[in-house]
Amino acid sequence: DFLAPEVVAAAEARFTENAEIGWVKVGGYAAASRARFVFTHPELLESTLGEDGSLLDEEQYAVVLRVAAANDKAGNRFGAGGKQLPGLLAGIGAEFSQLGDILLEGSGGVVGAQQDASKDSVAFVVCAPPVRSAIERLLPKSLGGVRSSVGALAFEPGGSRSLEGALVEMHIGRVDKREYK
Repeated sequence: DFLAPEVVAAAEARFTENAEIGWVKVGGYAAASRARFVFTHPELLESTLGEDGSLLDEEQYAVVLRVAAANDKAGNRFGAGGKQLPGLLAGIGAEFSQLGDILLEGSGGVVGAQQDASKDSVAFVVCAPPVRSAIERLLPKSLGGVRSSVGALAFEPGGSRSLEGALVEMHIGRVDKREYK
């Protein structure tokens, strides 16, 4: 499972103190805040890492998807600051434990205070490989399907991927107001 940023920081501090554990943090890109840990025997750790210290087979643990959606008259399909993305992903069955960081690229089609309908909104979603196909298949339908696409970024063995964008908070904006008795 992908862990919350505060848990990742605490785990890194604890694992660094213990030389009997071989571990690597995997988050899909170099500066990931939500991450998974891969554990191995300390003597085997060197053979699993590239020159820069990243995992050679990282795509087995984290996949980065590029999600593009055309803006419409109502505006950015991801919502202001990408706030609708976690809800859209939850709506298609992607559990938060299977999702890493979500980054909204650039201004998301917003130029100044004006929405620019000619620009697509682009986000990067880091996920566990088992949910990749569901996101690739179902998210474009949730976004309206007209001019939306989801595709995995190519993995470069031994290379640290660098992504830039605004980090989207992982919470669902809806509140269930029903009373249970």
